[in-house]
Amino acid sequence: RSLLPLMGTHFLIRGGDLTVRTEQWAWGGGADPRVNPVADDLTWSALEDDSFDELRALAHACLEADGGMPLFTGEQMLRGRMLIGESIAARDASGGLVAAASISAGDTGAVTTGMVHPARRGEGLGRRLLQWAHDRAGGAPLTVTTETLSEGAQRLYARFGLAEVFAEDVMRHDLSDLPAVPAPQGISLTPV
Repeated sequence: RSLLPLMGTHFLIRGGDLTVRTEQWAWGGGADPRVNPVADDLTWSALEDDSFDELRALAHACLEADGGMPLFTGEQMLRGRMLIGESIAARDASGGLVAAASISAGDTGAVTTGMVHPARRGEGLGRRLLQWAHDRAGGAPLTVTTETLSEGAQRLYARFGLAEVFAEDVMRHDLSDLPAVPAPQGISLTPV
């Protein structure tokens, strides 16, 4: 496929149950996804403003692995999504940032976004971030937003009993290198 997928994925958690908010996922019940322990070589703490460069590196690693919207690695969007409200960060034994999430409250509930480094996926970190956000929402509606949806994330959401109800692919093309495409037969183009 030559399309670069760009997705805005949204969830809503009410109390302990996920329900559709008009967009992408709906709670379907199922087994408790919290049965496996999270990697224990990590230190969990709040994400600090001075860790922006590490956060950007994490976003770039996720973008490279998953595709998605390059704009998410830009300062304005990354700060607006990840360095607002309350946050959590997981660091490995060397102090490297391997996962992060944020949550902020709004008029209609809370919104969270999270990332897990591709090299650390499958260890329960995404599940830990999602559970952290759910707990912080305190029973208020929680919207989870993502810019891409990897296969691992799909499996995680399925373990939480989520089912996709909306998605979109957006084509991107670098406008500095437009291909020469002839007009269809019988059509003439005149610049104005």
